[in-house]
This record gives sequence, structure tokens and C-alpha cells, in this order.
Amino acid sequence: MPGGREAGITWQTDARHYQFWVQSSSADGRFTIPKGNPGEYTLCALADGVLGEFARTDITVDAGKVVDLGELEWTPVRHGKQVWEIGIPNRTATEFAGGDCFFDPDITLQYARLFPADITFTIGESRHTQ
Repeated sequence: MPGGREAGITWQTDARHYQFWVQSSSADGRFTIPKGNPGEYTLCALADGVLGEFARTDITVDAGKVVDLGELEWTPVRHGKQVWEIGIPNRTATEFAGGDCFFDPDITLQYARLFPADITFTIGESRHTQ
């Protein structure tokens, strides 16, 4: 985001600045963000199955110039041992039953119909896709 990271502001909560998104399909993680506006930015990167995100602040984009950030290294931070997880840390819910219907305006109202006996999830036994 332009101006670097402000305290408490992330790409998820910033509504004042431009965001440019790209998905890397390169095996080595190379990416290009075409047609970005000149300015100061923070690069944020996410990866399927990884908790947290990568961030590099104060990236300057000048008009008509290519920015080569070189090789970026990311070591995700872990605070203790992960005991269990439900689903896949990938910022979607598509692996859950009904998770691909987030755009349905009444999806939250369908809970009672979809789960009349509520949900009991038993770690190690229950399947998050059902």
C-alpha cells in the first residue's frame, strides 16, 4: 500500500489506497505486476497452506521503470507447535461444505436448514468437507 504499512492497517483493512493483485504460476515464485501506478508500496504475499503472510515495505515504483526486487526470502513465523487445524490456511472457505457459496445473499440464513442438529466437530474424526 502506498506510504508503507501504517499501524494496524493491512491489505485486508486498507480502503484508501490502490491494491494490485497477481497470482504466480511460476515454480520458482517469480511474478510480475503489470500496470501499477507510481508510488510507495508494501508487497504482501500469501501462500496456500501457510499461516501468516510475507510483507516488504517501502517499495518505490517509478513511472515507466521496472522494479526488480531480487530474491525475496520468507520464513513464516510460528509461535509454538500447531496441534491441529480445520481446513486449509489459504484465505478461502471452499474446502468446507457450502464454502463456495459465500456470494449467496442468504447463505447465513441457510445454516438452520443445512445443519438442523447444529455441528459437532471431533478433532481427528470429523471431516471439514461435510
